[in-house]
Amino acid sequence: MTEQERNEVITSIIIMNNSLRRDYDRKDLESLEDEDLAHKFKSLTRFMKKNKIQRPSKSFVSNSIFWKIQEISKNNTKKTKRTINKSITLPSKKQIQRDSVDFQILNELKNLKQRDFTGEKEQGDPFFDEDKLKNVESETLDTILALCLWFLCIKEEKEVPENQKDQWKQQKNYNQKLKEVLQVYDRAEKKNNQILFYKLNSRNDSIQNKKITFIKMAEFIKKRKEKISQKIIQDPMIKIQFYFPNTRDFQYALYSFKSTISDWDMKSIEECYQDLRKVLHLFLNKNDKLKTRNLS
Repeated sequence: MTEQERNEVITSIIIMNNSLRRDYDRKDLESLEDEDLAHKFKSLTRFMKKNKIQRPSKSFVSNSIFWKIQEISKNNTKKTKRTINKSITLPSKKQIQRDSVDFQILNELKNLKQRDFTGEKEQGDPFFDEDKLKNVESETLDTILALCLWFLCIKEEKEVPENQKDQWKQQKNYNQKLKEVLQVYDRAEKKNNQILFYKLNSRNDSIQNKKITFIKMAEFIKKRKEKISQKIIQDPMIKIQFYFPNTRDFQYALYSFKSTISDWDMKSIEECYQDLRKVLHLFLNKNDKLKTRNLS
């Protein structure tokens, strides 16, 4: 990377760390090699995505630098893996499978059926080959899921009859409002649990006597969340918001397919589906019979 590109990446790392209340010395970052700097950047972005932490707007780098970081990281994985902070204990495989966003994304992709894309009721076979997906890097999993969800969004809209468009939009807006209400309760639950944790661990008797209020609040929030969650339809857009909390992360994930999806709005569903198969053919289930119907 050039000096200017390195400075932009370093500034991004510092801004992200500041939002996490971590202090980093700029001189320490400037002493890192490009590979280590790229690793530090990607570790932070993955951590924030995994924990659904909103990234500061000024922490995003330009597209050209982002893809340079991707290329550096890709080349670096072919070398001996390095750990910048030697004090970090690497998690076990079970822990990685249990906690990582990659595992969630892999499960989401494994659960996709051919009928989700073609509409054919009898096509219940998995859309992807699970063994092929297991060997895919994190960034590629992101791009595959983003592309599939975007196709499903396009497909859903195109399949709505013109005379039902207004009703469909109202349903989508209502679904989105439910999601926003649920997010409010998520934040309230987090805050209430923090207060409750303090009160349960406090030795002050007056504080202990007030903890019942927050226990009741926790029960109320839990019931409200369950009730709202049951009403939310897990459509493609809701899933996009779940896996890509930051819109720019979703745009980054789709960037490598920009030439493929640029004219999907004007194409028929069948044409979009063929484009999708073409770019993902290496990962598709070998039992895929190429059976399609006229989706337009």
